[in-house]
Amino acid sequence: MGVKANPSLRGALDEKLKHAKTSTANVLKTSRAAQVLQADNVDDDSGIVAELETLQEKQLDHMKGIDGNWLILCDISGSMQHAIEVGRQIADILCRMVKGKVLLVFFNTSPRAFDVTGKSLKEIQSITKHVTATGGTHIGCGLQLALESKWEFDGITVISDGGENNRPVFAEVYPRYRDFVGKDVPVYFYLVNGQDQDVFSQNMRVMGLDMTTFDLRGGVDYYSLPNLVMTQRANRYSLVSEVWDTPLLTRKQTMVVPRQYREKVGV
Repeated sequence: MGVKANPSLRGALDEKLKHAKTSTANVLKTSRAAQVLQADNVDDDSGIVAELETLQEKQLDHMKGIDGNWLILCDISGSMQHAIEVGRQIADILCRMVKGKVLLVFFNTSPRAFDVTGKSLKEIQSITKHVTATGGTHIGCGLQLALESKWEFDGITVISDGGENNRPVFAEVYPRYRDFVGKDVPVYFYLVNGQDQDVFSQNMRVMGLDMTTFDLRGGVDYYSLPNLVMTQRANRYSLVSEVWDTPLLTRKQTMVVPRQYREKVGV
């Protein structure tokens, strides 16, 4: 919208990009901006797209680390085309935050695994570009693959509308996987819109299995999604400990009183 031709607009953009390099709040908005420019085939002689991609990398590098190896299970059944990009975005964030391995598994009635450890969003999109949504839903097959392959993970992320119409369901496989790794593995469920009823959550409750659910059925907010991912922990209670261990700010730290008022009241 004239940013390349107008020096004032370009200067304002450069200033905002400079400020955003130390911020994680808009990391996925940065990604979306680059994607839109690429999708619209914008003539980018000034290198704005490249700047946005570099900015995203710097923003992600400022995000806090998460311990362990992580498994991401993303639903690609018939009604889940929109979930594919959500899975890529979450994988991208986890890749930057996780200190261990990140495996992205797309599933319908069978799983397809991609090792995305250390990869950028652009790289993840490239290696998964042929993934499309089709077929039925079998959330348990992704965890069954990890069990049969003897892959040990410290956390599991599920992205789906919760439809499960194939056995064994996730809640049936999970106890066997828990016994294999020798510990409870936290499960984080990103509930997205779809055509199926959420029986996944119901099955987990029936089996007495805990998980944390993020309800995204109102739409995916690319502003807050990184903040949700940042709450994931290999130890489900460690986040609470981190909150309690964070020192509170003092009144002096939070209140900046102009000098004339301090002199007036004698402080």
